[in-house]
Amino acid sequence: MRASLSPAFSGARCRSMVPLMSESACAVLNYLQEKITGEQVIDVNTVSLFYLFKPITYFLQFLGVKLIPTQDAEQFSQLFKSALKARRENLVKPRPDFIQVLVDAANGKGN
Repeated sequence: MRASLSPAFSGARCRSMVPLMSESACAVLNYLQEKITGEQVIDVNTVSLFYLFKPITYFLQFLGVKLIPTQDAEQFSQLFKSALKARRENLVKPRPDFIQVLVDAANGKGN
């Protein structure tokens, strides 16, 4: 498994993902800019809550509470499966992302 996934994190692969990350960062900035112009308050001081996330997830699992609603999880799963299927069937152009790494690993290809 490690040998299959290692190419996903090679220097060349990471460099090829920079445009995709840049595009995503621009989308986040545009979203925040819209919120700022709407004079909404955005709390960015929640970093300390991040450290509580893992213990809380175990506790919630113990209690049977789901963090992600079942419908949302199923929708994400279906989206991922359809993207994977489209890549396997060459219906869309390959992108430098983790889904493509999985497809390449399944096909025995490496970068």
